[in-house]
Amino acid sequence: MERITFILTWVFQGSSYLSAYGYGIMHRMHHAYTDTEKDPHSPSHDANLFAMMWKTKTIYQDINKERITVDERFTKNVPQWKA
Repeated sequence: MERITFILTWVFQGSSYLSAYGYGIMHRMHHAYTDTEKDPHSPSHDANLFAMMWKTKTIYQDINKERITVDERFTKNVPQWKA
């Protein structure tokens, strides 16, 4: 069922929905750290919108490529489908 949901979401949202794993973790982190320095995409702690977008992209890629260690509370039950 998860894969069907992923495919349908990709069909309706297009390439903006890239990785359920990266999106899920960043979403959980955002809600845990809303508007603090640990929030992965809060404009409150960046110089401008483009700096925030760049930081968000970098964190997203680091999560997906496992370049950073993510607390287990954010990864629990988040689907990860390796290519």
